[in-house]
Parts: sequence; C-alpha cells; structure tokens
Amino acid sequence: MIRKVSSKTVYQNRWMTVREDVTQLPDGAPGLYGVIDKPDFAAIVPMHTDGQIQLVEQYRYPVARRMWEIPQGGWPSKRTAPALDLANAELQEETGFRAAHLDHIGKFHANPAMCSQAYDLFLATGLAAGKTAREATEQDMQTRRFTFDEILAMIDRAEITCAASIAALGLLRLKGKI
Repeated sequence: MIRKVSSKTVYQNRWMTVREDVTQLPDGAPGLYGVIDKPDFAAIVPMHTDGQIQLVEQYRYPVARRMWEIPQGGWPSKRTAPALDLANAELQEETGFRAAHLDHIGKFHANPAMCSQAYDLFLATGLAAGKTAREATEQDMQTRRFTFDEILAMIDRAEITCAASIAALGLLRLKGKI
C-alpha cells in the first residue's frame, strides 16, 4: 500500500483543492502524487414516459467545445446536502424538469487516478416541466430529448464524450432500465 508521508495544498478555490502528497511506495521508494479534491456531485438521467432521455448541451471551457451530456453538478466545497437533494436541484436548475421519482442507480469515482471526487447516479422519472434556474456559467445551456438510439449514435460519432454520461447510460442499460 502507498503511504502518505506529507501533504501540502498548492491551490484552492471554492470548487476545489489541489494538493501535492509526498508518498512512500510499498518497496520503500519515494513517490509524489498531485491530487484534486472536489466535492462529490450528482448525475441525473431524466427519462420521459416514452423512453426518451433529456440531455443538456453547454460550452465546457476546459475542453473548449460544446458538449451534450446528462444533467450533473455539485455544490461549492463548503456546502453539503444529501445526494438526492443535489440531484433534485441540478435537474430543475439545468432542465426545468421536476421528477416524481428519483431512483439511486449507483456510485462512481470520476477519475480515481488523480481526483477524490465521486458521484451518485439517479434515474429521474415522472417528469413535470417547469422553469430552469441556471447559474451564470450555464446561461447558454440548451436542453433536448433524444432516443437511446440517437444517443448511441452520438457517442459513436464522438459528439458525446462526457465519461460520466457514457458510464451512467451504460450502467442503466446493464440494469435493464433503458
């Protein structure tokens, strides 16, 4: 097992902390890890009664492109609440929909090689339309319904590359929910 010898914060803002950990490997050799600590988030697959899935599209600054993905998000690092509350808030904020049922489907780690962040996946059904409440960074967000076959084709054409979205849809398919 890798043992932490020391740790120091090298960057911090309200959304994340980046730390550098000096480690010792099992054979005694020294090691170094850069770790991103972020609060967990919620990912939601909103499914309409006809089986279509509501996606959102927005500009993702780190990859410099617009992306289709499932609704997802988290609180700033100082705020905490149950994952179900976060899922409800993110669904309404990004799509305007409210769900009669939010079923917890699973838990994932976003990128365990470099980040402590995990996320809870929910299937939202019994959708009722309402108004969005988007953050300033989401002001150009769009939302639209797609069939599962359309989504698969978008994944195949690399139009959907969000790992959280692809993993969520894959798990739902494995569980027979899609």
